[in-house]
Amino acid sequence: MNDGMMTTGGENGAVQDAGELSVEGVRLLIAQRHNTSVPPDDPALIMVTIMQAALNEEKRLQEQHRKKLAAVMDGMVNSLADAVKRESAGLGDKLSGVAVDELQRVGTELRQSGAAVSERLSGHSMALYLCTGIMAVSALVNVWVFLVR
Repeated sequence: MNDGMMTTGGENGAVQDAGELSVEGVRLLIAQRHNTSVPPDDPALIMVTIMQAALNEEKRLQEQHRKKLAAVMDGMVNSLADAVKRESAGLGDKLSGVAVDELQRVGTELRQSGAAVSERLSGHSMALYLCTGIMAVSALVNVWVFLVR
C-alpha cells in the first residue's frame, strides 16, 4: 500500500494501512499471510489495478463533493450574516448601540459556525476512504480465493 507495502496485524490479519494499493504489496501480503507466491503476471493481480483506479476515482469525487459542499455552506452562512447586518443597520436608530453590537456578534458567530460545520463534514472523508479501502481489499481477496479454487 504506502511505499508498495502492506502489513497485517493482529490475529485476524486485517490490513492496517488503507493507503496506495500496489501489485507488489498484494503479492507480499499473500506470501506472508498464506505462504503462497503469486507470480507478477498472474491475471488475478489485475484486480489490484482495477481497485486502485476505483479508490482514486472515489477519492477525487469525495474531494470534489467536499469542496462544493463547503462552498454552498459558506454561501448560505454569508447570506444569512449579510441579512443580519442589513437588518441590524436599520435598527441602529431604534435600538441602543449594545443591541446592534450584539446582532453583529451573532452574525460573526454564524459565519464561524458555518466554517466549523464545513470542517466537521470534511472529517468524515477519512472514514469513507478507510471503508472503501477495506471493501477493495475484501473484494480482491474474494476474487483471489475464487480463482485459487
